[in-house]
Amino acid sequence: MKANLLLLLISAIWGFAFVFQRMGMDNIGPFFFNATRFALGGFCVWSFSQFQKKLVQTDNQQSEKYTAKLLWIGGIVGGLALFSGSSFQQTGMVYTTPGKAGFITSLYVALVPFLGIFLGQKLTAWQIIGAALAMVGMFLLTIKSGADFTLQNFYPQWGDLLVLIGTLFWAIHVQIVDYYSKKIQPLVFAQFQSFVCSGLSLIAALAFEKNTFFGFCSALIPVMYCGIVSVGIAYTLQVVAQEKANPTHAAIIMGLEGAFAAVGGAIFLSEKFTSIAIAGCILMLIGTIVSQIKFKHET
Repeated sequence: MKANLLLLLISAIWGFAFVFQRMGMDNIGPFFFNATRFALGGFCVWSFSQFQKKLVQTDNQQSEKYTAKLLWIGGIVGGLALFSGSSFQQTGMVYTTPGKAGFITSLYVALVPFLGIFLGQKLTAWQIIGAALAMVGMFLLTIKSGADFTLQNFYPQWGDLLVLIGTLFWAIHVQIVDYYSKKIQPLVFAQFQSFVCSGLSLIAALAFEKNTFFGFCSALIPVMYCGIVSVGIAYTLQVVAQEKANPTHAAIIMGLEGAFAAVGGAIFLSEKFTSIAIAGCILMLIGTIVSQIKFKHET
């Protein structure tokens, strides 16, 4: 119960982060926003990891070199996926609302099993049904406001499409983390990939954006929340919680970030959903939960 409550807190932190991500776009570009928040988040995770140094120390020097090699490979691969997912998501936030972005992003929970097929993982009927429900829900969520429920009136907004592409990279990132976190101390891996993502985002910001010091100061609160609270604290709490939480329960609870994003958007940005969009959100939430249904005989 304590672990599940902790995961619920994490889900709320990540959900409300969508509001701060949207607020940050009023003053600085998406790449610079990601560069600063992941640098700050990486530093926070590094600070936490200092308390767990003994966990990554080994008596075998050869094993240490092997771990270092894995860290470089995993950190770069994970950082690339993190950079891709966060870049598409953050750019999409310029054109869409926090609530919609949160629910679309939560699709990664249903997409992860499908990517697992390429890694030899089995796909269950519940995962197929859950993904189908989630996709129908996304159709309803992104349908043109006020339009009838007909296929020709389905006009996905540019921001929604960018966030959806980012969601695919989030699903890829989950598989990468699942693989390397079993071979590398989680907090060390987290800080490495955060710094890689920050560096790539900074390069992109210098190449494509014009940011000012005044703009950064104006976006300081959103950057601090997304960096310290969302990346630094929430990820660390996730590592602690998932040591005791049931993996299926953890995925379902963390998938609630879309609901918290909608609540945050309504409170802070007066975001409103149409009845069709609300139905879409409910279907996406149901699809996320259904995709995690497992029976004892399933592996």
